[in-house]
Amino acid sequence: MRGNPLILDDVHYRLRDDLGQLFYLLHFRPGIECSGANEPDLLCGSCAEGSPIIRQMNKLPAFHQSKGYTRAPITQEWMKEAFALRSGSKLIGSATGEFRRAILGLNVLFSGLRETGQERLYQLVRSLEALILPDTGKTKKQFIHRCQTFVTPGASAQLALQEIFDMRSDTEHLQDRSPPCRSSARQPPDNEQLLLTSLLSGSDPSAGWVGHCISIAWLIHL
Repeated sequence: MRGNPLILDDVHYRLRDDLGQLFYLLHFRPGIECSGANEPDLLCGSCAEGSPIIRQMNKLPAFHQSKGYTRAPITQEWMKEAFALRSGSKLIGSATGEFRRAILGLNVLFSGLRETGQERLYQLVRSLEALILPDTGKTKKQFIHRCQTFVTPGASAQLALQEIFDMRSDTEHLQDRSPPCRSSARQPPDNEQLLLTSLLSGSDPSAGWVGHCISIAWLIHL
């Protein structure tokens, strides 16, 4: 039995939610701009007798780019990656509590990508903390040590990660820490294995959670 295309039923809502999630995951790579509005529109409806009928209009969130970004067209490869990430995120979302920390970290990441300035850095560092799972009382030390897995390790990386964590702590304790930090003249590190993206999609793309967080934090003068 076919549903009535003029009625917003469960199929419409599922497709709406799938498109919204895809929009979020497309921001795993930088460079997307939505012309004409800060918050793009998501139109829902049906096509009956060859004519589209809009039944509902929703607002999608506005994501902010980091200073120095370059606009990039959404390619077929980019779309395929986002589809794979969406499938992976649904899979871990259906597991009963097993990936709760990873899901919380993703939520914090997307919250940070909608912020600017000091609050943006704070949320991105928190999302990395969800990924590296530090021990209580050892968060700073283990953040500096474990995040070097994703960048070229060394004294320069240690100093920058220390400054990034200190700025996160200042924000948490309501202290103003205006950029740039001392090591902001350095270039963002080369991304190594992007762990969470590999976990979600089974691939090793050139951008993802870790790349976003560390590269944005390195360019903290937003």
